[in-house]
Amino acid sequence: MINMNNMKDSMMFPKFAGAVTVGERGQVVIPSKLRTQLQIEPGDKVLVFTRGDGKDILITKAESFERRAEAMFNHFMPLIKEVKKATKSK
Repeated sequence: MINMNNMKDSMMFPKFAGAVTVGERGQVVIPSKLRTQLQIEPGDKVLVFTRGDGKDILITKAESFERRAEAMFNHFMPLIKEVKKATKSK
């Protein structure tokens, strides 16, 4: 299970992982050391997101995103239910 506090810290303070050059066809190569660290293998799906004003990109493994999204859902759904119950008109 993913610890929400650790997840928040890792999302707030990104770590520099290297520089890549965009090729003629728009392709980038993920540095070998980072592929090893993240266990990215040929054929793995990665997701590409923009963030903020659309000038930043984020690349993440699909399975990692799914785990994080599920952890967030499991964390927030009980809170949402409590808020709805507390704010329900009587």
